[in-house]
Amino acid sequence: MAFSPLVTIAPQTQKTAGTSYSPSYGTNASNTYSIGQLVVAAFAFDNLTGTDGDNSEITSIVDTAHASNTWQKAVEFTNGQGAAAGGATISIWYCVLSEAISLGQGFVVTFNGTVTAKVVSIRAFSIGAGNTVAVQGTTTLANDAADAGSMTLSSLPSREYLFVRAVAIENNTSTPGTPETSWTDLATNTVAGTTGGSAVSNMWIYAEYRIQTTTSVTSDPTTGAADCASVLVAFYETTAAAAPDVIDPFGMRGFFGI
Repeated sequence: MAFSPLVTIAPQTQKTAGTSYSPSYGTNASNTYSIGQLVVAAFAFDNLTGTDGDNSEITSIVDTAHASNTWQKAVEFTNGQGAAAGGATISIWYCVLSEAISLGQGFVVTFNGTVTAKVVSIRAFSIGAGNTVAVQGTTTLANDAADAGSMTLSSLPSREYLFVRAVAIENNTSTPGTPETSWTDLATNTVAGTTGGSAVSNMWIYAEYRIQTTTSVTSDPTTGAADCASVLVAFYETTAAAAPDVIDPFGMRGFFGI
């Protein structure tokens, strides 16, 4: 079993008020994905609630062409700043594909309210044939009018992990930078987001990943001073458990549906 990164795409931004958002898996010939591959998406958007925490601001993600491709939330965190759109929300979701993705296909993200500024970074990874993916651990962080801070996941079982760090940044300009040592851009650009108007009306994302066999990891990117919401998640591969054999002490296998 081993994670392996596949081709990435540029982050997709939108600054239109609505309760849903429809990004694509990619729009060039390299952005087609096979059954069994893992797709990870990190969303940064205007917060809908004024309190810090996981407020389930994304309610669902549905593949528009393949209903059996089931998206799951890994972690979400809001830096609320006391009011809707006063801070930022970051949310990481993932899907192990049960149906292949063709060029230009996408999915629908539904929010629990109206969101204007939003941006998503997406990347696909190959995993072992027949395997699935689970979340080993997560951590969250709010930084107010400051650079996104250091985050650590520790005391993990020793195995290979796909670590993803993502930051929602309430700003209208990015701070140039590169991923940390041993980390890689989740999408084509390290940072991307919406523009036009004041800083508080826009949202940027910083997202990076790292594949490592370890029991702990630390992420500390440079994003510039802003209201930031951060999440760090550890994914691991797992095999589907075999169904237990039926105990048949009376020799009745084959009768009554046994």
